Amino acid sequence: MSSQTTTAVFWNVWGHRKAFEIQAWLKQHLSGVEIFCLTEVTDSGHGENVVHSSTDRNEPPSSLNGRAQLDDLTAHDFGLLYGAAGRDTWSCMLTDKVFDEVGFGSALVYRNDLRVIDLGQKPVVLDGSVSDRMLQWIVHEVAGVRYLVAHLHGVWIKENTKGDHPLRLEQARQVREHLHHVETAYNVSKTIFGGDLNLALDTNALTALEYGAGSESRYRNLIKERGIKNTRTKSYRKFSMKGESMHADYVLVSSEVDVVQFSVETEADASDHAPLLITYR
Repeated sequence: MSSQTTTAVFWNVWGHRKAFEIQAWLKQHLSGVEIFCLTEVTDSGHGENVVHSSTDRNEPPSSLNGRAQLDDLTAHDFGLLYGAAGRDTWSCMLTDKVFDEVGFGSALVYRNDLRVIDLGQKPVVLDGSVSDRMLQWIVHEVAGVRYLVAHLHGVWIKENTKGDHPLRLEQARQVREHLHHVETAYNVSKTIFGGDLNLALDTNALTALEYGAGSESRYRNLIKERGIKNTRTKSYRKFSMKGESMHADYVLVSSEVDVVQFSVETEADASDHAPLLITYR
Protein backbone atom coordinates (compact mmCIF):
# COMPACT_ATOMS: atom_id res chain seq x y z
CA MET A 1 0.00 0.00 0.00
CA SER A 2 1.25 3.47 -0.90
CA SER A 3 2.02 5.77 2.03
CA GLN A 4 0.85 8.80 0.05
CA THR A 5 -2.40 10.27 1.33
CA THR A 6 -5.04 12.54 -0.18
CA THR A 7 -7.32 14.93 1.71
CA ALA A 8 -10.81 15.93 0.59
CA VAL A 9 -13.32 18.37 2.06
CA PHE A 10 -17.11 18.11 1.78
CA TRP A 11 -18.87 21.35 2.68
CA ASN A 12 -22.15 23.16 2.11
CA VAL A 13 -21.10 26.82 2.02
CA TRP A 14 -24.62 28.19 2.66
CA GLY A 15 -24.97 30.35 -0.41
CA HIS A 16 -21.87 32.33 0.59
CA ARG A 17 -23.80 34.10 3.34
CA LYS A 18 -20.56 34.40 5.29
CA ALA A 19 -18.33 35.05 2.31
CA PHE A 20 -15.38 36.50 4.25
CA GLU A 21 -15.33 33.63 6.75
CA ILE A 22 -15.67 31.02 3.98
CA GLN A 23 -12.75 32.47 2.03
CA ALA A 24 -10.64 32.66 5.20
CA TRP A 25 -11.33 29.01 6.08
CA LEU A 26 -10.61 27.83 2.55
CA LYS A 27 -7.41 29.87 2.33
CA GLN A 28 -6.23 28.37 5.61
CA HIS A 29 -6.71 24.84 4.23
CA LEU A 30 -5.53 25.26 0.63
CA SER A 31 -2.06 23.88 1.24
CA GLY A 32 -3.27 20.71 2.94
CA VAL A 33 -6.24 19.71 0.79
CA GLU A 34 -6.27 18.20 -2.69
CA ILE A 35 -10.04 18.15 -3.36
CA PHE A 36 -12.82 20.47 -2.20
CA CYS A 37 -16.42 19.31 -2.79
CA LEU A 38 -18.62 22.36 -2.21
CA THR A 39 -22.37 22.87 -2.46
CA GLU A 40 -24.72 25.88 -2.41
CA VAL A 41 -22.17 27.73 -4.51
CA THR A 42 -23.73 30.80 -6.12
CA ASP A 43 -22.91 32.09 -9.59
CA SER A 44 -24.13 35.31 -11.18
CA GLY A 45 -22.92 38.00 -13.54
CA HIS A 46 -24.74 40.75 -11.66
CA GLY A 47 -22.70 43.72 -10.51
CA GLU A 48 -24.60 43.85 -7.24
CA ASN A 49 -23.73 40.69 -5.37
CA VAL A 50 -25.73 40.66 -2.15
CA VAL A 51 -29.30 39.42 -1.83
CA HIS A 52 -31.45 38.58 1.19
CA SER A 53 -32.70 35.17 0.07
CA SER A 54 -34.40 34.45 3.40
CA THR A 55 -37.18 36.22 5.28
CA ASP A 56 -35.29 35.47 8.50
CA ARG A 57 -33.51 38.72 9.33
CA ASN A 58 -31.13 36.80 11.60
CA GLU A 59 -29.66 35.04 8.58
CA PRO A 60 -27.00 37.02 6.71
CA PRO A 61 -27.61 37.79 3.01
CA SER A 62 -26.24 35.57 0.26
CA SER A 63 -23.38 36.65 -1.98
CA LEU A 64 -24.29 35.92 -5.59
CA ASN A 65 -20.71 35.67 -6.89
CA GLY A 66 -19.52 32.64 -4.92
CA ARG A 67 -18.03 30.93 -7.94
CA ALA A 68 -15.99 34.03 -8.83
CA GLN A 69 -14.71 34.17 -5.25
CA LEU A 70 -13.59 30.55 -5.51
CA ASP A 71 -11.92 31.23 -8.85
CA ASP A 72 -9.97 34.14 -7.36
CA LEU A 73 -8.80 32.04 -4.44
CA THR A 74 -7.85 28.85 -6.27
CA ALA A 75 -6.93 29.91 -9.82
CA HIS A 76 -3.17 29.33 -9.61
CA ASP A 77 -3.00 25.84 -8.12
CA PHE A 78 -6.44 24.29 -8.67
CA GLY A 79 -8.94 23.46 -11.36
CA LEU A 80 -12.65 24.08 -10.80
CA LEU A 81 -15.71 22.28 -12.16
CA TYR A 82 -18.98 24.14 -11.57
CA GLY A 83 -22.45 22.83 -12.21
CA ALA A 84 -26.01 23.88 -11.45
CA ALA A 85 -28.99 21.82 -12.57
CA GLY A 86 -30.74 25.06 -13.53
CA ARG A 87 -30.63 28.83 -13.14
CA ASP A 88 -33.35 30.79 -11.44
CA THR A 89 -34.58 34.29 -10.73
CA TRP A 90 -33.90 35.43 -7.18
CA SER A 91 -35.80 38.22 -5.45
CA CYS A 92 -34.37 40.06 -2.49
CA MET A 93 -36.77 39.61 0.42
CA LEU A 94 -35.88 43.00 1.90
CA THR A 95 -35.40 45.26 -1.13
CA ASP A 96 -37.58 43.51 -3.78
CA LYS A 97 -34.71 43.73 -6.27
CA VAL A 98 -34.74 40.91 -8.83
CA PHE A 99 -31.70 39.00 -10.09
CA ASP A 100 -32.08 36.64 -13.03
CA GLU A 101 -30.02 33.65 -14.14
CA VAL A 102 -28.57 32.90 -10.70
CA GLY A 103 -26.81 29.57 -10.32
CA PHE A 104 -27.08 27.72 -7.01
CA GLY A 105 -24.95 24.69 -7.59
CA SER A 106 -21.89 22.64 -6.82
CA ALA A 107 -18.17 23.14 -7.27
CA LEU A 108 -15.48 20.48 -7.39
CA VAL A 109 -12.11 22.12 -6.83
CA TYR A 110 -9.06 19.92 -7.37
CA ARG A 111 -5.32 20.44 -7.18
CA ASN A 112 -3.65 20.71 -10.58
CA ASP A 113 -0.95 18.20 -9.71
CA LEU A 114 -3.44 15.37 -9.14
CA ARG A 115 -3.24 12.62 -11.75
CA VAL A 116 -6.80 13.01 -13.01
CA ILE A 117 -8.28 10.08 -14.93
CA ASP A 118 -11.84 11.38 -15.26
CA LEU A 119 -13.79 14.45 -14.24
CA GLY A 120 -17.50 14.93 -14.71
CA GLN A 121 -20.96 15.84 -13.55
CA LYS A 122 -24.45 14.53 -14.20
CA PRO A 123 -27.89 15.83 -13.24
CA VAL A 124 -29.96 13.63 -10.96
CA VAL A 125 -33.34 14.11 -12.64
CA LEU A 126 -36.40 13.80 -10.42
CA ASP A 127 -40.10 14.43 -11.10
CA GLY A 128 -40.18 18.19 -11.66
CA SER A 129 -41.80 18.99 -8.31
CA VAL A 130 -38.38 19.72 -6.81
CA SER A 131 -35.13 20.98 -8.27
CA ASP A 132 -32.91 18.41 -9.96
CA ARG A 133 -29.56 17.82 -8.29
CA MET A 134 -26.00 17.67 -9.64
CA LEU A 135 -23.71 14.71 -9.00
CA GLN A 136 -20.03 15.61 -9.50
CA TRP A 137 -17.02 13.32 -9.45
CA ILE A 138 -13.31 13.04 -10.04
CA VAL A 139 -11.26 9.88 -10.58
CA HIS A 140 -7.60 10.25 -9.66
CA GLU A 141 -4.70 7.84 -9.44
CA VAL A 142 -2.02 7.44 -6.78
CA ALA A 143 0.72 4.81 -7.17
CA GLY A 144 -1.39 2.80 -9.59
CA VAL A 145 -4.53 2.85 -7.41
CA ARG A 146 -7.59 4.66 -8.75
CA TYR A 147 -9.86 6.61 -6.43
CA LEU A 148 -13.33 7.98 -7.13
CA VAL A 149 -14.34 11.06 -5.13
CA ALA A 150 -17.95 12.18 -5.68
CA HIS A 151 -20.39 14.50 -3.99
CA LEU A 152 -24.03 15.54 -4.04
CA HIS A 153 -26.32 18.14 -2.52
CA GLY A 154 -29.30 15.95 -1.71
CA VAL A 155 -32.83 16.93 -2.64
CA TRP A 156 -34.58 19.37 -0.31
CA ILE A 157 -38.33 18.96 0.23
CA LYS A 158 -40.05 21.84 1.99
CA GLU A 159 -42.42 19.89 4.24
CA ASN A 160 -40.02 16.98 4.75
CA THR A 161 -36.53 18.40 4.97
CA LYS A 162 -34.63 15.30 6.18
CA GLY A 163 -37.03 12.34 6.22
CA ASP A 164 -37.79 9.49 3.86
CA HIS A 165 -39.61 10.23 0.61
CA PRO A 166 -39.93 8.34 -2.71
CA LEU A 167 -37.88 11.04 -4.45
CA ARG A 168 -35.00 10.47 -2.05
CA LEU A 169 -35.08 6.74 -2.72
CA GLU A 170 -35.05 7.44 -6.47
CA GLN A 171 -32.15 9.85 -5.96
CA ALA A 172 -30.21 7.16 -4.08
CA ARG A 173 -30.87 4.65 -6.85
CA GLN A 174 -29.60 7.01 -9.56
CA VAL A 175 -26.53 8.02 -7.56
CA ARG A 176 -25.43 4.48 -6.76
CA GLU A 177 -26.12 3.34 -10.31
CA HIS A 178 -23.93 6.07 -11.77
CA LEU A 179 -21.15 5.66 -9.22
CA HIS A 180 -21.09 1.96 -10.09
CA HIS A 181 -20.85 2.90 -13.77
CA VAL A 182 -17.84 5.17 -13.14
CA GLU A 183 -16.19 2.61 -10.85
CA THR A 184 -16.49 -0.03 -13.58
CA ALA A 185 -15.56 2.18 -16.52
CA TYR A 186 -12.34 3.45 -14.92
CA ASN A 187 -11.30 0.42 -12.90
CA VAL A 188 -11.72 2.29 -9.61
CA SER A 189 -10.42 0.51 -6.52
CA LYS A 190 -11.64 2.89 -3.80
CA THR A 191 -14.61 5.27 -3.58
CA ILE A 192 -15.27 8.27 -1.33
CA PHE A 193 -18.75 9.81 -1.61
CA GLY A 194 -20.21 12.60 0.50
CA GLY A 195 -21.96 15.91 0.85
CA ASP A 196 -24.98 17.56 2.37
CA LEU A 197 -27.41 14.75 1.63
CA ASN A 198 -30.36 16.33 3.48
CA LEU A 199 -31.05 13.03 5.22
CA ALA A 200 -31.60 12.06 8.83
CA LEU A 201 -29.44 9.28 10.19
CA ASP A 202 -32.19 6.64 10.32
CA THR A 203 -33.68 7.03 6.84
CA ASN A 204 -34.12 4.25 4.30
CA ALA A 205 -32.74 6.60 1.65
CA LEU A 206 -29.44 6.84 3.52
CA THR A 207 -29.36 3.06 3.87
CA ALA A 208 -29.93 2.78 0.11
CA LEU A 209 -26.89 4.99 -0.50
CA GLU A 210 -24.84 2.85 1.87
CA TYR A 211 -25.83 -0.55 0.52
CA GLY A 212 -26.59 0.05 -3.15
CA ALA A 213 -28.29 -2.74 -5.04
CA GLY A 214 -27.33 -5.87 -6.92
CA SER A 215 -23.60 -5.97 -7.67
CA GLU A 216 -22.90 -2.56 -6.13
CA SER A 217 -20.54 -2.71 -3.15
CA ARG A 218 -21.52 -1.56 0.33
CA TYR A 219 -20.17 1.79 1.53
CA ARG A 220 -19.20 2.47 5.13
CA ASN A 221 -20.88 5.49 6.72
CA LEU A 222 -18.17 7.33 8.67
CA ILE A 223 -20.71 9.47 10.56
CA LYS A 224 -22.30 6.30 11.93
CA GLU A 225 -19.00 4.49 12.47
CA ARG A 226 -17.51 7.35 14.47
CA GLY A 227 -20.68 8.05 16.47
CA ILE A 228 -20.78 11.68 15.33
CA LYS A 229 -23.83 13.42 16.77
CA ASN A 230 -23.80 16.69 14.85
CA THR A 231 -22.73 18.03 11.46
CA ARG A 232 -24.17 21.52 11.92
CA THR A 233 -22.78 24.73 13.39
CA LYS A 234 -24.34 27.27 15.72
CA SER A 235 -25.42 29.31 12.66
CA TYR A 236 -28.07 26.67 11.89
CA ARG A 237 -31.43 28.24 12.70
CA LYS A 238 -32.66 25.04 14.40
CA PHE A 239 -29.39 24.38 16.22
CA SER A 240 -30.81 24.61 19.74
CA MET A 241 -34.27 23.21 19.00
CA LYS A 242 -35.10 20.06 20.91
CA GLY A 243 -35.88 17.07 18.73
CA GLU A 244 -34.38 18.49 15.54
CA SER A 245 -31.93 16.33 13.60
CA MET A 246 -28.39 17.68 13.69
CA HIS A 247 -27.34 15.34 10.86
CA ALA A 248 -27.36 16.34 7.22
CA ASP A 249 -23.80 15.80 5.97
CA TYR A 250 -22.10 12.46 5.40
CA VAL A 251 -19.02 10.76 4.04
CA LEU A 252 -19.41 7.19 2.77
CA VAL A 253 -16.43 5.09 1.69
CA SER A 254 -15.98 1.72 0.06
CA SER A 255 -14.53 -0.99 2.28
CA GLU A 256 -11.08 -0.80 0.68
CA VAL A 257 -10.49 2.84 1.67
CA ASP A 258 -7.93 3.34 4.43
CA VAL A 259 -9.27 6.29 6.42
CA VAL A 260 -6.20 7.95 7.92
CA GLN A 261 -8.13 10.83 9.50
CA PHE A 262 -11.73 12.03 9.57
CA SER A 263 -13.08 15.13 11.26
CA VAL A 264 -16.23 17.25 11.41
CA GLU A 265 -15.27 20.85 12.17
CA THR A 266 -18.37 22.13 13.95
CA GLU A 267 -16.42 25.10 15.32
CA ALA A 268 -15.85 26.43 11.79
CA ASP A 269 -18.76 28.85 11.95
CA ALA A 270 -18.59 30.07 8.35
CA SER A 271 -21.76 28.23 7.32
CA ASP A 272 -24.69 26.49 8.96
CA HIS A 273 -23.01 23.21 7.95
CA ALA A 274 -19.68 21.98 9.29
CA PRO A 275 -16.90 21.07 6.86
CA LEU A 276 -16.15 17.34 6.75
CA LEU A 277 -12.47 16.48 6.17
CA ILE A 278 -11.18 13.04 5.22
CA THR A 279 -7.59 11.98 4.65
CA TYR A 280 -7.41 8.64 2.86
CA ARG A 281 -5.22 6.23 0.96
